[in-house]
Amino acid sequence: MQALHAFERDIIKGVLMRICYFGTFNKDYLRNRIIREGFRRNGVEVVLCHTKYTWFLMVYLKLTFRWVFKTRKNIDAIIVGETGYILMPLAKLIGLIWGIPVILDAFFSVYQTEVYDRKRVSKNSLKAQKIHFIEEMGCKLADLVLLDTNEHIGYFVDEHGIDRKKFLRVLVGADDSIFKPLELKAASDKFRVLYWGTFIPLHGVEYIIGAAKILESENEIVFKFIGNGQTRDDAVRLSEELGLKNTEFVDYTDEASLVKSISEASVCMGIFGNTLKTKEVIPHKLYQAMACKKPVITGDTPATRELLKDMETVMFCETGNPGRLAEKIMFLKNNRETAGKIAAEAYRYFKGNLVPEQIVKGLINRMETGKNG
Repeated sequence: MQALHAFERDIIKGVLMRICYFGTFNKDYLRNRIIREGFRRNGVEVVLCHTKYTWFLMVYLKLTFRWVFKTRKNIDAIIVGETGYILMPLAKLIGLIWGIPVILDAFFSVYQTEVYDRKRVSKNSLKAQKIHFIEEMGCKLADLVLLDTNEHIGYFVDEHGIDRKKFLRVLVGADDSIFKPLELKAASDKFRVLYWGTFIPLHGVEYIIGAAKILESENEIVFKFIGNGQTRDDAVRLSEELGLKNTEFVDYTDEASLVKSISEASVCMGIFGNTLKTKEVIPHKLYQAMACKKPVITGDTPATRELLKDMETVMFCETGNPGRLAEKIMFLKNNRETAGKIAAEAYRYFKGNLVPEQIVKGLINRMETGKNG
């Protein structure tokens, strides 16, 4: 591939110094912020060629204009921001004309998410086929595709028939300048169980509520849910139907408030759903809890086992099982020293491996060597 040859020729000389982050991605989305911050900490300059997503052809025109007249000088590589599959034909054309490699941060499968996880699109519908085609095309056009776990990479390899060598794992991580331990005096002697997120099916919030029901006679244990999203109303309704007095639902406000809530928590919840995607991802919330030096209970999945060890850096729990989750919560409540050791070891591992500058090291090394795997 012509672009890949240029990639090897230009980057083998040294660290990639100027990257164009390209697309209609959300600039404030954690994935994009963490990767850009990781580059910054490693001395790599990132420039944006960005516009909001509106009409398809208008987006192509705006990005082309910005590339030609504002961005193109001295660019060593293009990274198409997360899930920018539909922009890959334009990015690839630019890459071929200017002899620049094009890297796609796929991050997750829109097809799998919409059809199997959130179930908002029927598998046999024309829309599903269209999403699948665009996703596969985008990956095949890229010189390198980024995903967050090896398990996720395996799904793309099997679903789209793409060589595994084309993929690189770039973990999610967390920004340790924002998510960090706070020494806060406990507001009460309650044992606080905390969930935060977007209430998507893979989180399995209903199983956390089920655990709250089982533990409702434990007066010291309270459950707090922060955020909004697809299943939020269902979760509130379930809690009310069960007559729970130990649950609280609050809206997400800002990162500072979230960090404070994490710091006040006794244990943080990961993901417990039974969807295919649950097995393939490690959510932002898990990294954030580790960064705040808090113990985490999360589903025992292949993706999470890529990084963490049970009872050392995390406490694993069977997914989709509120009874087992309740047992795990009670164990940590009754074994505070063990909970503290798990939190401390997780924090140590996070600081050494999962901060932004470490998250992008593999990508920078790949760029430096120009190797395919």
